[in-house]
Amino acid sequence: MTFPQPGGTEHRQVEGRNGQPHVAVPGELTAPVLVFGEGLTHLGVIRSLGRAGIQTYSIANPADFLVYSRWYHALPQASEAKPDPERLAKFLEGLPFERAVLMPCSDDWVLAVAGLPACLAKRFPTAMAPREVIEKLLDKWCLALWMQQERLPHPRTRLLQSPEMLEELSDEEWAGTFLKPRMSLEFNRRYKTKGCMVKDREEALQMLREFSASGFSVMLQEFVPGPPTAHYFISGFVDRSGRRCAAFVHHRQRMHPPRFGNSTCAVSEPLSNVSPAVETLDLLFSKIGYRGIFNAEFKYDSRDGLFKLLEVNTRPWWYVEFAVRCGVDVVQMAYRDALGFPVEPVQEYRTGRTCMHMFGDVMAYGELRRNSQANFWKWLSSWWRAEDAFLRWNDPGPALGQALAIASRGICPLRSRLGSQWQAPKQSSVPEIVKTAEANPNTPVVGDD
Repeated sequence: MTFPQPGGTEHRQVEGRNGQPHVAVPGELTAPVLVFGEGLTHLGVIRSLGRAGIQTYSIANPADFLVYSRWYHALPQASEAKPDPERLAKFLEGLPFERAVLMPCSDDWVLAVAGLPACLAKRFPTAMAPREVIEKLLDKWCLALWMQQERLPHPRTRLLQSPEMLEELSDEEWAGTFLKPRMSLEFNRRYKTKGCMVKDREEALQMLREFSASGFSVMLQEFVPGPPTAHYFISGFVDRSGRRCAAFVHHRQRMHPPRFGNSTCAVSEPLSNVSPAVETLDLLFSKIGYRGIFNAEFKYDSRDGLFKLLEVNTRPWWYVEFAVRCGVDVVQMAYRDALGFPVEPVQEYRTGRTCMHMFGDVMAYGELRRNSQANFWKWLSSWWRAEDAFLRWNDPGPALGQALAIASRGICPLRSRLGSQWQAPKQSSVPEIVKTAEANPNTPVVGDD
């Protein structure tokens, strides 16, 4: 089977940003992109590149809703690709491309791509930091140590190496904390949550023993108090010279599940609203030598007036297409940088725009309603002029596919049990968390913003 390479001797007119025509210049950036991962993040990447006339090939679960996208193109050998450096290298070596850019969209694929042998770098370039840098950011304990070393704002964190350490903590050290995994992806896939609130030491010890037995290393981290609107996300791109070419802010308005979920409604805001957080991120990246797309979550702590860094994603994120539509095209930046082309910095973008995850936001409203914290008409009015993360009139397939998938799982927003399949597992006991996760294998894995 042959694979078409974009470009050639003729101009190709395709849909560009905001529906405007984009003309691909002959000989300009003709390498295709291999996109790894699943879900909304992957969808945002192939849509952004596809509208710019850049050919993409997806390595993803064929059961994923993104297969309904007009921009989805599968590789016949895709099932052979696994998020392991050795197996991925073997897969890539067998492809017919002279050159192709690699763009991973999940943590496991990021680590696999970063671990590829240097001999493949020229044929399969990326715009990514070295593996050791990526590992330090993805490992929540390493990130905490970096933040402590540089005296940057970060929640109080302690690595729990044994149950005895938990028993030795003072009441002051214990107060206002939760259990959080060092590496979140596999923990997330198993327990369908980013962290676990606990009632007392006995419950925490029970959870710690379960997690340790399952091979998960966990930390005790301070839970920064505050509503969903205390969360701010700074996303952007750092090029191969270490220059931050763009930064984009979206401000969470609602989330689901309530404590450890994702944004279901967010608004783009100017960088000036979170200047201290931008300074923290710039300092961190300059110290560690970061390169590539990033998405950092901060939470404003009203107790001391600081924006505290919670985590950093070293790849595209759920709402990457929202950033592109606001004028910050980090996907094309990464593509150009990977191929050695100059990247034009973005200084301004459209603010005051709203993006929502419609299905998730219905669940968020249901949770607020149960707690008497929501006004229906006020919630509904927030949808006015908002754009849905899934639905594009020129690419309706993924939204329809997602709707069908949710309907097949028996989730109906109009039922009184609003959000039954989307609720986070109850945090009363480890067995209950495990039981909930195993009984509902199709429950959406908590992703990233």
